[in-house]
Amino acid sequence: YNITLTPSSDSTTTDSFSIKLWAQTSKAYEQRTTTVEAQFLNIEVIYEKANLTVEYDDSKGDVKDGSTKVAANSTIEILKAGKTLTATPDSGVTNAHFVAWTGPAEQKTVGDATINVYKFLNGNGSYQVVPTAETMTIRAAFSTGEPWFYVNNKQYLVQGLNEAVQYVSTITDKTIILANNATLPAGTYKIPSGVTLLIPYDVNGTLCTTQPTVSTGSTKATAFRTLTMASGAEIIVQGGGALSVSGIHTATMPYNGSPINSVGVINMKDGSSITVESKGNLYAWGYIYNQTKDSDGAMVTIKSGGTVYEDFQLRDWRGGTFTNTMNGGLLSNG
Repeated sequence: YNITLTPSSDSTTTDSFSIKLWAQTSKAYEQRTTTVEAQFLNIEVIYEKANLTVEYDDSKGDVKDGSTKVAANSTIEILKAGKTLTATPDSGVTNAHFVAWTGPAEQKTVGDATINVYKFLNGNGSYQVVPTAETMTIRAAFSTGEPWFYVNNKQYLVQGLNEAVQYVSTITDKTIILANNATLPAGTYKIPSGVTLLIPYDVNGTLCTTQPTVSTGSTKATAFRTLTMASGAEIIVQGGGALSVSGIHTATMPYNGSPINSVGVINMKDGSSITVESKGNLYAWGYIYNQTKDSDGAMVTIKSGGTVYEDFQLRDWRGGTFTNTMNGGLLSNG
């Protein structure tokens, strides 16, 4: 595209310049006529319409434009005003739920493996799509329990924990955030040095390490995000790696130290295990539990040199009021 801009008739300047726009980009090159000067400008290209391909797995849900179903992997036209598309999981399919709107699969080569990563667009079921190119592709990601993970500061999504670990090994941000309530299938999952697997307590993916998020109040804690470990699923936190089950804890007496509001949760089925090796870290600020009472079927093992962070809660003891009057180890005048 070539655009020439000239002053209006009432302008006091005689300067003019031309702009060349390259298709599918927001960069423009400017050459002024009265000076030998060139620089890059940021210019927004507005598209009047676009051909939009909508990808999704119709065995798990569907996508509608208003009340009209959009067939899976079909192409529709959207105008400048945009269209609001709604993704709805199939209520007749067990555990079916919507995960996010993403871009199409982008293949990344990691060693001998090829990993599909999806650019995160929006986490709401309804999403207004406006033209940003002449041809576009979006994907409604559904799940029936398989885990998805945010990577690269929540810019992308990857399906599968081992795949997410492989991908973050190639980038600077090595935090992997569980994106949906999901079940980790049987298998071995290693969290290597520098990588953190986060089970979050909020939509922002707040990471708690050596201490939880501290607040006040006594609202009963509920699960924001749950990772269920199937029988045979084994997470190994290697040296320098970390597993954070993040949460909010209260400073309000007499509930101090208790989880409140929302927390991350790991539900360990019989036959599942978590092992923290030497120099590995487990940050247990949410809940890690096994529903089978008095069962040895799910195990958390901390090897020599491994570290667990969790609250040591003291609710009450004889002499508590007296102890509370101490300041720096000395009794206050009060």
